[in-house]
Amino acid sequence: MPSTDRPQEKPWQTCTCIGGWHYGVKDYNAGYKSAQQVVDMLVDIVSKNGNLLLSIPLKGDGTHDDKEMRFIAEMTDWMEQNGRSIYGTRVWKTFGEGPLVDASNPIYNQGFNEGINYSAKDVRYVVKHARTEQDVDTVFATIMRWPAERTFTFAHLGGANEYFSGEIESIELLGHGAVEHELAMEGLTVQLPIENTNDIAPVFAITFKPGTDKPISLAEFIDYCKPLVEGADGNLKPVNTGSPNVSALSDLGYYVTQAENSLDGTVEEQAAALVVFRKAFQAYLKASVTEAGAPLYAGDNLTVEMLVEAADFSRTPDTRNGKRFGKPANWIVTNFNIPNGSEGVKQGLDAYEGTEALMLGVWDDRSGNQEGNLSDARIYRKLHLDAGVYTMQAEYQTSYSMSPDAYMFASTKLLATHDIPVKSLARLAINKAGVDDGKWYSISFSIKESQDVYVGWQANLEEGSETQEFRVKDIRMLYEPWQIEDAVIAVKNTPAGQDTHYYNLKGQQLSDAPQHGLYIKNGRKVLK
Repeated sequence: MPSTDRPQEKPWQTCTCIGGWHYGVKDYNAGYKSAQQVVDMLVDIVSKNGNLLLSIPLKGDGTHDDKEMRFIAEMTDWMEQNGRSIYGTRVWKTFGEGPLVDASNPIYNQGFNEGINYSAKDVRYVVKHARTEQDVDTVFATIMRWPAERTFTFAHLGGANEYFSGEIESIELLGHGAVEHELAMEGLTVQLPIENTNDIAPVFAITFKPGTDKPISLAEFIDYCKPLVEGADGNLKPVNTGSPNVSALSDLGYYVTQAENSLDGTVEEQAAALVVFRKAFQAYLKASVTEAGAPLYAGDNLTVEMLVEAADFSRTPDTRNGKRFGKPANWIVTNFNIPNGSEGVKQGLDAYEGTEALMLGVWDDRSGNQEGNLSDARIYRKLHLDAGVYTMQAEYQTSYSMSPDAYMFASTKLLATHDIPVKSLARLAINKAGVDDGKWYSISFSIKESQDVYVGWQANLEEGSETQEFRVKDIRMLYEPWQIEDAVIAVKNTPAGQDTHYYNLKGQQLSDAPQHGLYIKNGRKVLK
């Protein structure tokens, strides 16, 4: 057998047992492989053109014990739901993506890939080829663990990826049905249901529109990437939620320039440049971004000063009518005005469950909107902010079936929803929020000088589920002065010849370099 763990040209087979090869009390007491472990092996093996032979030993009387019967039942449940992704499938363009793709697990003996610690970032692909000219190929994508978040992005299916296979004809979560999805250069993002359809792993059946698999050209790719690197000159800070780190942006900017220099080359030279550019883009996507979470600094609480209210939001006088829906008095609502009969008019405020919450959403009533375009429905405030680091936090009463194209945001101007991922100061997808889970969901951002900043929530309600909405019940705005200049001055005034000195952004001297973040070392800004 080959020594590398990769798809093989010829079909192959491996075998294992859920316990020992012969029935024994010792194996019973020690416990057998779980259905999760066996599904892990099976899915991985099939993606590499293999077959799994599984032994379940019998007792002396020819029967299975209770633990074996439980295992069989769990395997049966998963296979009945997801067997389409196993039977009759073949190796696809690539076997998988995720952290373990490059791991080496030799194929030389029984026990192939047993005990691999898969995560919700690992994917395995297979394809079932069309049987007739009228049929189409179906690609099956298995996420090896259920994601905690209710969205997932298949990077290999994105428009900029070498494995791009076209626009989506249909996508189905086996055991559930059709799911909301969005195809972008970065990948194919799918919306998972609130409840898992099984206890092991989700499988998606994907078909592509014939004739739409044209790969992106070098010029098109450059045009897409140029706006991404506009902040690589140092204007973006590493605190900005959702933004790639500054080094990643700078690296991508370098490759944008190199790609532009290749546009006058031959077809072959442009093709070679595209390969390099794609690899650079994938490296950029894998580079760490500033994740949502607790604020980097404790900061001053400016919620009331900046946002007037922290919870139980006030209504405009004309909507203080005892009806469920209304309009917030201290927030601007645009492109969202849906009459709802006796319940009032949806204009950004929802008193469901007795809490006056900020709200955007549709419930089979898109056609009733009477103001603007629902693709840019937003609730926002325009704030004049001093230089510093800001964190806006929200606690959600609900976030139901929101598409990936919906955000809590901060920006220097109002943007179209589809521009928020590229041009905003900070953003966080609303569908990452839990349902009344008591958690704060945060965006942090920094500005170097006093200026106007827009903060709020925005969604493309023209896309995605006909029934989607979110409600924000509590908000906070925190502030920390940006004092990097003081830190630089302090370091520069240190006598020459002394040991290395470290300062935080407030100008306070540190005993050693921080483990991560932005700090000052001998008068120079350092990002770690």
